[in-house]
Amino acid sequence: MALTYANHGLSLTSALIPKTFTGSISWDVSSNQAFYKLMHAAILANLGCGLREAALRLINLSLEGNPDDHLGVRFLLAEMPVETAH
Repeated sequence: MALTYANHGLSLTSALIPKTFTGSISWDVSSNQAFYKLMHAAILANLGCGLREAALRLINLSLEGNPDDHLGVRFLLAEMPVETAH
């Protein structure tokens, strides 16, 4: 259920980004923070469901757009093998 909600929220916010957009989405703009928070929720939900590849894709997307990583998604990289090994 969490995965469904997280993916739906992320889809809604992603749809607001023009397909031709190639820049970064700054965390410093408060209206952009919801996007990264939804992405973080989707990462956690994917990991919880054992969907390592989907989680890794979102982690990389988050780090590309927000290299300062205000939510600490980079720390999930170290936990991924442990989480998905079970």
